Amino acid sequence: MTKAFAQVASLYMLPGRANGAALGIIQDFSRLQLQYLLTNPPQQAMGDIFDRIIDIEGEYENSGYAEGLADGKRIGVVEGRELGCEHGFDIGKDLGFYRGWAQEWLRVAAAHPELVSERARKKLLAIQEAVNAVPSANSEGAHFAERIKDIQLKFKTVSAMLGVGASAELPTNSLSY
Repeated sequence: MTKAFAQVASLYMLPGRANGAALGIIQDFSRLQLQYLLTNPPQQAMGDIFDRIIDIEGEYENSGYAEGLADGKRIGVVEGRELGCEHGFDIGKDLGFYRGWAQEWLRVAAAHPELVSERARKKLLAIQEAVNAVPSANSEGAHFAERIKDIQLKFKTVSAMLGVGASAELPTNSLSY
């Protein structure tokens, strides 16, 4: 536009023409140029409109991500609590089985010392102590899996010593890690 403006202005500023007339023509041309720009925005302005659309898409994406993250945390806590209750119940049930099993065999040993050796009695006491040592709250360094594996090994050892066999095994495999 400026090149066309300069050409028009140079035509009207020829020697012999009045400068006032040239100035009026330049003003008219400037007015026409302004009207043209208002009715036909430059391409850069159109690009800005599409950039804003791209920005809006990014804003919605970021907003959706933040909402999804918050919802995921909330749902994760609920699901984690349910899974923890279910798994904690299974662990408690199995630990109760081992404690009760050892306690009953210790009663048999007290009533009939000839049926249970001293070594087996000590192992039964070790099972009870190991079950009592398992913490009831989840904390770092609790090493639940290691403690339960230790109890299971002691149980199998004492079962073999007493000649009880596989029938004393737990009916479920809830403590398999």
